[in-house]
This record gives sequence, structure tokens and C-alpha cells, in this order.
Amino acid sequence: MRDKRLAVYQTQRAMPQSADQFSGIFISYRRASSVGHAGRLYDRLALHFGHEQVFIDMLHIEEGDKFDSYTERALSSCEIFIAVIDRNWLASADERGRRLDDPEDYVRREIATALRRDVAIVPVRVQGATMPRPRDLPEELRPFCFHQAGELRDGLDWYNDASRLITTVKRLLAERRDARRREEKERRRRARELARASRSGRAAGPLFTLRVREGSGGAIAVVGILALLVMTASLFLVPRKERGQEVERVGERRGAEIALRDRDEPI
Repeated sequence: MRDKRLAVYQTQRAMPQSADQFSGIFISYRRASSVGHAGRLYDRLALHFGHEQVFIDMLHIEEGDKFDSYTERALSSCEIFIAVIDRNWLASADERGRRLDDPEDYVRREIATALRRDVAIVPVRVQGATMPRPRDLPEELRPFCFHQAGELRDGLDWYNDASRLITTVKRLLAERRDARRREEKERRRRARELARASRSGRAAGPLFTLRVREGSGGAIAVVGILALLVMTASLFLVPRKERGQEVERVGERRGAEIALRDRDEPI
């Protein structure tokens, strides 16, 4: 059974996935210093979640693909962002200086994009590395330091550490999907309320016709205010007019009585 699963997995691994269809786990790493750890982590995650749910550039980007646009599309649809932090992650440099200080550095761009999208971010330390401090990072990356990190230790501890990371990823995926279902349920409820409010506004007549767009949070309040104005007019404006007419009639009768009395009284 195990051999059959491995054969299926190896077949899937040889078939790169389209970034446009991806929605799952994105692995960020530095090729120069942690490619082995990132590849081993990918193997374990893909075996558990499925090849189509885990993105890593070394397997999904083929010759001729435009690296930056392919990675951006994968980042735009991921749910979980795993950043592999090795001992040289912070100090990694080239002839131009420290890589993280370069706005065009791919690792920096990946993390900045993940922070802007507010996806679930999981730093994973390898090689005994520690998390960077905020003052050690460019300003746009400093929020990354406040995400709780996991650890993958080499040797016999790897399996247990990877199992613990899988449990964390499963929990985060379930939480995000539950949140989306709640949001969708709430969106449909509000859409129904807005539809009812729209029908009520049209029923009030041409003066109070209201065209409601989906997602207009103030439409219900506007319809309620219009209905209240109609009720107020019916309760107060019409009786006030009738009272004014009655006062005018009483005044006319009183004036006629005074005129008759003055005429009949002797001079």
C-alpha cells in the first residue's frame, strides 16, 4: 500500500501545477542555504495534503516560465505561507549588499506580499536558526517577526516536528475555510435583507422608490427613515392642518357674534 502511494505521489510530483489554479500552501525559502530543508518539507506536506495543495518554485516553475509573475499568481491564491528561516536567512548577501535590503529580492517580495494579503503566515526555523528581530528587518517586513514560529530539527526529531507542523497547518486551513463560510452566509443574509428593503422602498410609491445595490450597508436604514417620515406625516401633518381649519371656523363664528351684539346694543 505504501509503495502504491509513493508511486502516485512521484507521478504527481513530476506534473507541475498551474499557479492560476493553486489554493493551498506556499513555501518560501532561500535556494543558496535551505533548499534541502525546503524540499524535504515539501515532500512531507505534499504527501499529506496532496501535490496540488503545496507550491514550491523548484518543482512548479519550468524553463521559460516568467519567475516573478508565476510566483505572484501563486501567492495571490495561497491560504498558508510558510517561510523557511535558516541560519543565513537574515545575513544572506550578494555583491550589492544584504539581500533583504533589496526591494527586488524575491524572499522579501514574497513575505511582503503575504503580509499585505493577510494570509496565515508560519515561520519555520531550520538549522537551529532564531527568529529575526524587528529592528533587523526593513520596515515593511517587521510585522513578520510577530508570527509564532515552528521548528524543524534535523535527525530523528524531523518526523515529529513535521507532524506537529502539519497539525498546525490543518488547523489554520480549517479556521480560514470556516471563516469564509461564515462570511458567505452573512453576505447572503444581508443580500436577502437588502432585497426585501428594496421591494419595500418600491412599494412606498414613486417618491420613495429606492434602488438598492448589493453590499450597500446603509440602504436598510434609509428605507426605515423614509417609512418613519411617512408615518410622521400621517400622524401629525394632517391633523395639524385640520386643527388649523377648525380654528379659522371658530374665529369666523366669534367675529360674527361680536358684530351682531354691537349692532343690537343702543348707542
